[in-house]
Amino acid sequence: MMALTTDQLNDLRADLGDSGSPPAFSDIELQRLFARTGENYDATVVLAIDQLLMNASKLNDYTAGQTSEKRSQVFAQLTEVRKVWASRVETARNKPQVRITRFREEPPVAREKPSE
Repeated sequence: MMALTTDQLNDLRADLGDSGSPPAFSDIELQRLFARTGENYDATVVLAIDQLLMNASKLNDYTAGQTSEKRSQVFAQLTEVRKVWASRVETARNKPQVRITRFREEPPVAREKPSE
């Protein structure tokens, strides 16, 4: 099992927008997500978004007088971002793959030499 490098962890955090202090995911959690997806980077992002979606589903809208917060937008926006990343995973999964099963030496074709 390959562990994510520091650069890959930073890239993963950037792709998730996980720039808060403290971050939403620890390094160990990101490593675990990467292992759960069979070391598939794009699928790791989708799984992390799924976890963020579960937390966002707990948020509710708030209104008090002239002040209002629409926290349900977090869920809606994460859902849209997930669609983009999930389509990347699906596209990669459906790519035709070529597998060379064996090499066989072919003798050269005998051709007549052109006359001058």
